[in-house]
Amino acid sequence: MKTSNDNDQVFTVTELMARWKAARKTVLALIHEERLRAFRLGERAYRVTLAEVLRYEAEHVKAA
Repeated sequence: MKTSNDNDQVFTVTELMARWKAARKTVLALIHEERLRAFRLGERAYRVTLAEVLRYEAEHVKAA
C-alpha cells in the first residue's frame, strides 16, 4: 500500500490481489465493471483508495 499520509492511502492491483487472494483478471474485472472504483495513473496503472477497498469489503467479503 502506497501512502504519503493517512488520507492518501492507495492500493495497486497487485496489492489487492494479495489482500483478497484473487487473480489479476478478477481485480481488473471489478474495476472495468465499475464494481470497484479506481483511478488511473498513466494508461495502464490503476490505484484504489483505502476507503474504496473498505467499502467493497464491507459489501462483498464475508467474514471467515
